[in-house]
Amino acid sequence: MFADFCGVAHAVGTGSGNDALFLALRALGIGAGDEVITVSHAAMATVVAIIATRATPVLVDVDAASYTIDPARVDEAVGPRTKTIVAVHLYGLPADLDAVEAITKRHYPVPVHLQKGYAERVRIPERGLVVTERLVQRIISLPIYPELGDAKVERVIAAIRDLPGVMDLVWKNDIRPNFFIIGAPRCGTTALSSYLAEHPRIGFSRPKETQFFCTDLPGIHFHTTDPEEYLKLCFGHCAGKNYLAIGEGSVWNLYSKDAVGKILRFSPKARFIIMVRNPVDLCIALYEKRREMLQEDQPSFEQAWRIEDERRQGRSIPAFFRKEIGVAGYRNVASLGEQVEKAFSLIPEQQRLLIVFDDFVENTAAVYAQVLAFLGVPHDGRKAFPQINEGRRIRNPKLWALMWGTLLRAHPLLDPAKRMLKVSTLNIYPRLSNLFLGMRLERPATPRALRAEMRAFFDDDIKRLSAAIERDLNSWG
Repeated sequence: MFADFCGVAHAVGTGSGNDALFLALRALGIGAGDEVITVSHAAMATVVAIIATRATPVLVDVDAASYTIDPARVDEAVGPRTKTIVAVHLYGLPADLDAVEAITKRHYPVPVHLQKGYAERVRIPERGLVVTERLVQRIISLPIYPELGDAKVERVIAAIRDLPGVMDLVWKNDIRPNFFIIGAPRCGTTALSSYLAEHPRIGFSRPKETQFFCTDLPGIHFHTTDPEEYLKLCFGHCAGKNYLAIGEGSVWNLYSKDAVGKILRFSPKARFIIMVRNPVDLCIALYEKRREMLQEDQPSFEQAWRIEDERRQGRSIPAFFRKEIGVAGYRNVASLGEQVEKAFSLIPEQQRLLIVFDDFVENTAAVYAQVLAFLGVPHDGRKAFPQINEGRRIRNPKLWALMWGTLLRAHPLLDPAKRMLKVSTLNIYPRLSNLFLGMRLERPATPRALRAEMRAFFDDDIKRLSAAIERDLNSWG
């Protein structure tokens, strides 16, 4: 009857207002490592309920006119660990829930608020329980029953989660990525992603590279433009895990004109990791990977380097080449100074971390620890860092061309297959590569004259990159 009186779908009875708030927070997946924003001027029960979930309360000041939570202070307090906002009505004055809701839409926490004086509030629909219903998705707390024991708590939480719409609210907040490794290719991003994905408090997308935000790059796309489907397909396995950080690693985001801006609109507090490398070595490593993937048909890197002018004019393009950046150019991919400058102009300084490949190779453990600190995740004690995603040797080129080439020709059919199966990836390449590819033999030496020519070509871009990251990279040769 109380639910009907309030004009909402459900009412859940509890022993106290403190129990009500605790159960709502637990039902929404709030726990250790999370932060909950609330107002400093309120009964201690609000903070006690947050602490009881093992989350950390973040207190903000009041609005001078209403003595309730100040939305401007809330906006400043939202961080990468924020999971929810608890607004408290006080002295008969309702908090400005419209402003709080607007903040949640920008930062994507799950809004919860504690209601006082139900009979008074329902007479003010735009400020009262009707707003609660919109924000909390059918969870209303009414203090009428005795205290719940620990055994009953879990049963009540399970019952709340079974209410229509509640789990949709939980997974949307629970699995939204808050960090992105955005490039560059062949700079250690796959190795770093693999190490992070094995951390018990970090979730990572499947596949590593979703390309969801690279909508402006020809040949690069995800098979849906729906953000909710993207989350379900690529991060559904992260639901309910209480991860401190969730990320993905689409390296072509660095080259997209739109991706970084779209990510920031999708997740304004997102953190970005960019990995860079000597462009000469990057070109050669990219050539070897493209040969492996049948996206390069020249028998040597030098030959591929020499015909780039032809390829810019649309000639001598490999049959299976994906035009990640619109042209088949190693020069464009390896010119990182321009790309980093563009990214830095969009990403706030405190939300970005740049890693030089040389440092990553020389002391992987130290860089790994640096990344964890940047993400706000405690160290898991990892000591082993095996090499990952090295170039590989094709055991039987003709058979590999038949098998992988056939699948590349069938690529237009793969997206419909993913949509039909409701998966983010078919995971075909890793399976086939384990069968047909072996460990790479020693890399053939690059002629000194060619390296010198390449170094001269990239000289201006290396200077741009040096200036952008405030580090002398002149030793790259």
